[in-house]
Amino acid sequence: MRLKFRVWYDGTDFLGWQIQPNLRTVEGELIAALNKISEREAKIYGAGRTDAGVHSTGQIAHCDVVREWDLQEFQVALNSNLPKDIFINEVQLAAPNFHARYSATSRTYVYRCTLQYNPLRRNFEYFLKRLPDLDKLQESLQYLVGTFDFQAFIQYGSDPDTICTIYTAKCELDRNNLRFIIHADRFGWKMVRKIVGTCLAISYGRFPISILQKMLQGEKEPKIAPVPPHGLFLAGVTYPKELGGPPELLEQWFEATNW
Repeated sequence: MRLKFRVWYDGTDFLGWQIQPNLRTVEGELIAALNKISEREAKIYGAGRTDAGVHSTGQIAHCDVVREWDLQEFQVALNSNLPKDIFINEVQLAAPNFHARYSATSRTYVYRCTLQYNPLRRNFEYFLKRLPDLDKLQESLQYLVGTFDFQAFIQYGSDPDTICTIYTAKCELDRNNLRFIIHADRFGWKMVRKIVGTCLAISYGRFPISILQKMLQGEKEPKIAPVPPHGLFLAGVTYPKELGGPPELLEQWFEATNW
């Protein structure tokens, strides 16, 4: 059986998703838990390799199991062997040719900011000392919608393919909470965090919006730091309908990061 499951995790105490020797990672914990209930050495494949400190309400993973599991029984068994900062939210039977990473058609990230510091949520939102210019912010984000070379927004040398298509890029203000929602076919390393950091810098008047055109044309970009990882959430992944989908964004993906 090939099983597809949705993974929630608090990334605060993890060195990212991808398994690394002698380091605590989400993939490592999932493999350890699966090995306790599996008849053979476990292999797990995730849709995205989130960085240290990044969270998920929508990571998709898959694995193959020898015995026939009742899906709810598998979910309970796996969750019973996972640490408290990881939770399997949903389990589905997947097609034999489904692959969590390579079958994905798009991914969506949410970045959370707040204008009111809360020590209880300090690991899940980035504190802004003042309200950005929302019109400039929206204009900057809209400028990035389309197919471009995002090399200036991707950690240098991390990915030979830097062409990405952004379908949606927007921000929403709800009282003191500001959420960025960015939906694209693919993302490079630190791309979302660099986009948010750049658009915030423009909204605060540090740079003109024309800087985006120069960055997209490959000109040397100014030293704009990416925002820190703790406000970032992998919110959802889409797949072809024939592989079980969902083929498009689901509103419930965003409810989990709206508090």
